[in-house]
Amino acid sequence: MQAWIDVLDSIERGVTACEQRYITGEPVDVPVAPTLPTQIGPLPPALEARARAVLARLREIEAKIARIPRPGSHARGARFGAPDRTTASFEHRV
Repeated sequence: MQAWIDVLDSIERGVTACEQRYITGEPVDVPVAPTLPTQIGPLPPALEARARAVLARLREIEAKIARIPRPGSHARGARFGAPDRTTASFEHRV
């Protein structure tokens, strides 16, 4: 279970840092979910609620970052930091 706690802590730190940069207007990229250890096993039921909350925050900041106009771009809707699927290995386990 400690391995999952460590993974969730790492993701939360990344999301919190991105949220702070977004709020202050600093350059920000989508947080990259850590690579899960191969032997981590299934998500313990006791951590499901926390994992869902972390994933919701991650998706929210991804969406906000995706709406940021790219500096110097003249095209409406151009963006940087668009969500990629780096969170897929985490998402499929939640």
